Amino acid sequence: MERRAERWRWRPEPGWLWLSLLGLTTGAFVGAVLAVVVVLVDVFGAGALAGDAIGIPGAVLGLGVFGALLGGGVGFVLGGAVGVVLMLLVGRRMPGRAPAVLAFVGAAATVVVLARPVLAPFLRVQSDVVTVLISASGVIAGLVAVWFRAQLPRPPAEERTSRPVP
Repeated sequence: MERRAERWRWRPEPGWLWLSLLGLTTGAFVGAVLAVVVVLVDVFGAGALAGDAIGIPGAVLGLGVFGALLGGGVGFVLGGAVGVVLMLLVGRRMPGRAPAVLAFVGAAATVVVLARPVLAPFLRVQSDVVTVLISASGVIAGLVAVWFRAQLPRPPAEERTSRPVP
């Protein structure tokens, strides 16, 4: 009797490329929040609130927009890279638990390997905080990839059960 795993045949799954847009959105949000938080912590920590009352909110807003643009660009690049890797690594017709594991590992490893070179021009600080940030980003990317895999459309039932052509 033929098992389901023997009927499976690898095919690239272009649906993974939508991760670049998800990365763009997530990166823009995280970049804006990070820029605003860093500026506010610096302003409150330095006690610089005694200055111009209009200039500080304008500067915070400007840096938030800059952080959103920068974070969106980095998120788009990393999301696109993860999408290409997973397109070639994980097909939607794969049987068993292998696709979820491959999606998590592929996304996490891609983000961890590419995040430092992509972020190096923008992060001038080399510290444990950057390492923790990149590691956490890898874990989050892996979890998002597992969730995203469940959102990909499933093949029709007859296509899942048909035998591959030799």
